[in-house]
Amino acid sequence: MAVQGVALLTAILGVSTMWIKHDALAAAGILGGPTQPPAHFQTGHSWVGMAVVVIFGLQWLGGLVTFMLPNVVSLKTKKAIMPLHVILGCIAVFGSLASINAGIISWRGADGRSLDPKDMQLKTVSLLVYLLAILVAITLGAR
Repeated sequence: MAVQGVALLTAILGVSTMWIKHDALAAAGILGGPTQPPAHFQTGHSWVGMAVVVIFGLQWLGGLVTFMLPNVVSLKTKKAIMPLHVILGCIAVFGSLASINAGIISWRGADGRSLDPKDMQLKTVSLLVYLLAILVAITLGAR
């Protein structure tokens, strides 16, 4: 739980750091504006990454309350929740891999902010990779 907690804090720090950076770039007129996309959530990397941080955060909090705190949840309920916990854990792991993939795609020539059809296609592929990860996690959890 401690390692996952540190990972969650690191993820939140990373998201907040990029949020501050994008706000500063928007204030300087480099991002955003009437002819440019908004400063935040421009790439598949940001969308998938935020989904992963939210899922991982809920997973961590749910695991803490359900499995770590004594006498909060009955053993029967813990056994019933375990498959969902495993599936959400797989989704978070695979989603983080998809987010890394999307970040690499975002480094392509137009830095990922372009609405060019090729860039939109790459963003769509990165989201499809995340959906594939979810389907694999559900399949593993259904065993």
